Amino acid sequence: MAAGFGTRLRPSTQYCPKPLIPVGGVEPLFHALYQMKELGVSDVVVNAHYLHEQIATALKSWEKLFPTMKLHLSVENPEILGTGGSIHKVIRDFPKLFEDRGLLVMNGDTLAAFDLSPLLSRPEETCFAISNWKEHLKKYKPLWVDSSGAWVGIGSTAPAEGAQAAHLLGIHYIAPAHVELVKTFIPPQVKEADLFNGIYRPLVDRGVRPQQREIMKDTLESPYSEKIFWFDMTNIEYLLEAQRFVMRHLSRDSWWPRVLRARYPKIKELSPGVWVNASRQTKCRFNGPAIFIENSKHSESRSFSGLDIGPDASLVFDGGTVDFEKSGGSALVIRNSVVLVSRLDLEDDIPECIENDVRVI
Repeated sequence: MAAGFGTRLRPSTQYCPKPLIPVGGVEPLFHALYQMKELGVSDVVVNAHYLHEQIATALKSWEKLFPTMKLHLSVENPEILGTGGSIHKVIRDFPKLFEDRGLLVMNGDTLAAFDLSPLLSRPEETCFAISNWKEHLKKYKPLWVDSSGAWVGIGSTAPAEGAQAAHLLGIHYIAPAHVELVKTFIPPQVKEADLFNGIYRPLVDRGVRPQQREIMKDTLESPYSEKIFWFDMTNIEYLLEAQRFVMRHLSRDSWWPRVLRARYPKIKELSPGVWVNASRQTKCRFNGPAIFIENSKHSESRSFSGLDIGPDASLVFDGGTVDFEKSGGSALVIRNSVVLVSRLDLEDDIPECIENDVRVI
């Protein structure tokens, strides 16, 4: 799911779709595809609308990194179709993908690392990945389930006596038989629809009882670990929260180094917690944890002799001429920041020293 406008993350999303804004050097959309690959998925459809050309370009450039998967694109035009309408369109436009096969849905603007196999443990059963962790229940509008674990509604208040609140993690699975049911109520002209009114309410009305798969429990002070976490990119605070977590879990046996190597096959770990994928690295000083990634295909000369990164910083730039050398021997210093530099002349556009939780686009 990669079609949204990312309004609450502007100005970042004014130039880049939210699923392509890197966290720890990796785009959330790439991370979602990596999760699908680890699960053994063979076909992935990415829906797109806002800045869909950038989504298409990214998928094309990533094809060689996912040789076991076929990546398809579903562009919603002229109007965005919402979380329900987009599924209608995908099922209608890719009929061969849904011949006796289910549909696993994942948000392309969330960062989720946990075992997805429980969602497919009963292929005939439609289900949600949910969290009962108290912090999630405080932050997000709840999904409601009954005592048997079946979905009964969504909203601020319980729809029925005895309903229990849960948080939907943006990942759910529609079983093959229920995909066939969805085909029966897709309108002739696909229109905008949300997930529950467009997909799950009609399924429930036809006797389907979607089940829950609890991923994060309410008994834990924090369910997050180096290999299990979930973040969304709704706004800058949430983006920075995800960034801090990733940067502090860069040990070799954690999840993130595996993702970094998948995204950048030539990336190197210079020292514990310091990962570099750039053509000029020997003259730089890195205070870990830090990730420095140069995606540029341009041939302009660059100098990084005065660059000091860290702690908890990630610098990503793509395109244009960048020169970090300063007059008088001073250097560009970045602290506790997400810094995403695209087509900018740093000498003119950002201050010499960036402190605290600052983001530059």
